[in-house]
Amino acid sequence: MSSLTREPEVMSDDDRRAYTPEEVARMLGLHLNSVYAMLKSGEIPAVRGGRKWLISKRRFDAWFDGEAR
Repeated sequence: MSSLTREPEVMSDDDRRAYTPEEVARMLGLHLNSVYAMLKSGEIPAVRGGRKWLISKRRFDAWFDGEAR
């Protein structure tokens, strides 16, 4: 079977290295627009990749636990 016809690998939640803004909104119990405002202001640590926000799980978890400054 060629590599072009293989099923894509699905990452488990533990394997993923980033959260989506939707996931962060659910975790924080906030409206999605509030999360986007926090991302844009830099309050939530993240980077923008094109039109998508990439929220590092490690950095977000540290921020949430009060370890990030």
